[in-house]
Amino acid sequence: MKKQKYFTISELEHLTGIPKSTIRYYIREGLISPHIKTGKTMAYYTEEQIRRLRLIRNLREAEKMPIKLIIDELQRLETGKDRPENKGITIDRKQEIVETASKLFTQKGYDKTSIQDIVSELQMSKSTFYTHFTNKEELFMECTDYIFHQMFNQVWDSIRQEKDIVKRLIKRADAFFDEYPKWRDMMNQLRGIAVKDNPSFREKYKESLKYIISPVIRDVERAIHQGILQELNPEIIGFALMGLAEYTAELHWIFGKYDKRDVLDQIRKILFALIKKDNVPFCV
Repeated sequence: MKKQKYFTISELEHLTGIPKSTIRYYIREGLISPHIKTGKTMAYYTEEQIRRLRLIRNLREAEKMPIKLIIDELQRLETGKDRPENKGITIDRKQEIVETASKLFTQKGYDKTSIQDIVSELQMSKSTFYTHFTNKEELFMECTDYIFHQMFNQVWDSIRQEKDIVKRLIKRADAFFDEYPKWRDMMNQLRGIAVKDNPSFREKYKESLKYIISPVIRDVERAIHQGILQELNPEIIGFALMGLAEYTAELHWIFGKYDKRDVLDQIRKILFALIKKDNVPFCV
């Protein structure tokens, strides 16, 4: 069993970013209470009070909610009126938020999707939202992970089982082609937000690119190591192949030109052009 950890009010101030004077005000208003009181001026708190303070801070700062409404929200949360089991539903609430937000972000875009839109869709209170996510930015980060993993998790295993590296690269392009509309919608949002001088989104954009390109780079490295491909820079080639897959997919999905097979056939021929001459099959 995990040992309970206790915190002083000074530690609460440091961990939550809320001044001690404000914490004491919340105590007087009944929003939080000490876990243990050892004297008139000494009390100890737990992780539960830290979570509660962070929730209060979000409701105060992000939602501009007055104390009276915050008290109502907290009481609603504690009495379980916002819990899915009271609606006859058994589901992970956090996952439900991610799935619903992913749909709304894809349909409306990041800027036009508000926390209010998400909680209204779920018939959920904002206090429940803030028990799982600090803000919309944090939720969007998790949604990108969810969408990208959902796109490819069904095909990665079958791709890994392919021993021929060139064929595996073609299979990756095939899977990417099928899921490209979802990829484009989310990546366009990430790109748009990343250029707004937001370091968190810029890092997420790079991380998302690496998620899909890193396996390609590893395949190129193996092919070079095995003497199949010419001596090339694996990272540059990996990003080049990604650009090739992305913009040829645009020809089909956006311009309405070319069947997928035609596009993949051209990608196959480009890959064979990178193969060492003594490894090129008789029929390309």
